[in-house]
Order: sequence, then C-alpha cells, then structure tokens
Amino acid sequence: MIKKIAISMISLLILGLFWFLFIKTYDYQISFSAKTAPGTIYSRIIDFDRWDITKSEINIKIIGKTAFKSLDQTINLKDSTYQFHWELKPLNDSITRVKVNILDKQYSLKQRLLILIGQSNFTKNSIKRIADFKLALERHLETFRIEVLGKSKRPAYQSIIYVNFSIDLAGKAGKMAENIFYLTQYMEIHGINKTGNPFMNIKHLDIQANTLEAEFCFPVESLKSYPLDAKVKVKNNLVEQIALKAIFHGNYRYSDRAWFALINYAEAHQLAIEHKPFEIYFDDPHNYSDELKWKAEVYLPLKN
Repeated sequence: MIKKIAISMISLLILGLFWFLFIKTYDYQISFSAKTAPGTIYSRIIDFDRWDITKSEINIKIIGKTAFKSLDQTINLKDSTYQFHWELKPLNDSITRVKVNILDKQYSLKQRLLILIGQSNFTKNSIKRIADFKLALERHLETFRIEVLGKSKRPAYQSIIYVNFSIDLAGKAGKMAENIFYLTQYMEIHGINKTGNPFMNIKHLDIQANTLEAEFCFPVESLKSYPLDAKVKVKNNLVEQIALKAIFHGNYRYSDRAWFALINYAEAHQLAIEHKPFEIYFDDPHNYSDELKWKAEVYLPLKN
C-alpha cells in the first residue's frame, strides 16, 4: 500500500515537472490587485514603453490587445525577448485583479530550470518591472478622485455652440484647451453671452483603437441667428438623458478615468450603456494650481 502511494506521488511529481518544463505556456506569473477600474490600468499599461523606467530607451511593443481585458507585449532586451500577457479582471465595481504571465521566448527552458533551483535573474527582473508599474499606478491614482453616484439625468441645453474634433484619448485635454480659446474668442468678437459651463459631448468612442470623436461645447444665449464661422457650429434643444453619473476631481487630462469607472460600474450592475461620455467642466485650470480642486461632472448614457 505504501509502495503504491509512493509510486503515485512520484508519478504526479514527474507529470507536474513535465508540465512545468514543457507544456505550461508561461515561465512565471505575477498577480496583484488595484483599487481602480480595469480601463485605468489598461491605459497605464499602454503608456509604459520602457523596461527600465529610469532610462529613455523604448523597447516595449504591443502585439495584441482586447480593450480593458487583456494586453500582450514584447520586451526586447540585449540578451533576450520577453513576452508579457496581462489579464485584467474586475472583482467588483472598484477593485481589479491583475495577472501577468511572463515568457522568455528564447531561453524558456533555461529560465524554468533556474526557477526550480531559485537562481533566476529573469524572475527578479520581472518582479521589479511589475513592482515599478504598480508603484507608478498607485502614484497616478493619488492624482485624482472619482465618486460614482449611480443613475441620474444628463442636463438639457437650449442653445450651444461647438467645435468638432477627432483625437486619441491622450490628446483630449489639448483639444479642449485649444477649443476653449477658439469658442471664447468667437463669443467675444460677436458679443454672445455664455449661459453655463463648457462641456464635451463624445459622439463616438472606440475603446479598442483608443480614439474618440467629440464636440467641445459652450451653452450660449438663444439667438435667431449666429454669425457664420469656419469651425463653430450651432445646435438647439439638446434634451436631457438618463445616464450614470460620476464626479471627477483632478486634471481634466485624466477625466476619462471616470468613464472607465462608470463602464465598470455598469458591467457590475448589468446596465446597458452607450459609450458616449459627456463631461461638464466647472473650473478653469489656470485658476488652480491644486489639480484635485478641479471638478467635472461625468455622464455615461443608459440605453433605452
């Protein structure tokens, strides 16, 4: 009986060793949790293009991605090429579990043998890389605050002037600043009064491509007609809409983090949404050096 148990245990050990050395699709796995939505983590992964964040050499390439869920990278180093497969899984509407499967494409068997005897620099370097990323993520999360309020109504507007633009998500804030200047100049030249805070109406958001098409808008007094302009357009009777609402405090460059929080909230509560965020800006960034004092209301429309 003891002999049979010993043989079974040895057989399982051999099978396990064979699986570890020759079948497993990755060499090493690292996991951690973060108190934020998958979209925020996903965006930060895309932003990292260097293995060593203290150096300027770009050596990380994205080879595949499924927005907010997974991302594949290759890291080209002098002596090897690593492959990182990131998986993002929301545990609830505010915490995400991150799992990273790591493979040394050139020396995989060697790395697995070194891991077995506890002498792998590969694992040490990989752990440091993920630790650097996690630290940078935590510091990023300290630069803004998001409060998800649940269902609400996006405001209605009687008359607005706006400018259309298309851009990647990282360029959103630059376009906002550019169009604030343009619309303000248009109102000053033609003596038109604004009646509310500026806002951005996202008409199309391509999460996979990381791009958007939007209208940057100012509510204005209603007139029978408005002076013609090459860029400025006019819209009347923008009706209110049932939506999820969040309050964002921080640099407006990162207000899309509130979109990601609302998307995650909608998925956690099985709510059907339209990927057309709507942001109202309450502060002029030039008036506050403390970015956490900047406020925006963020809405994500619910489907009828």
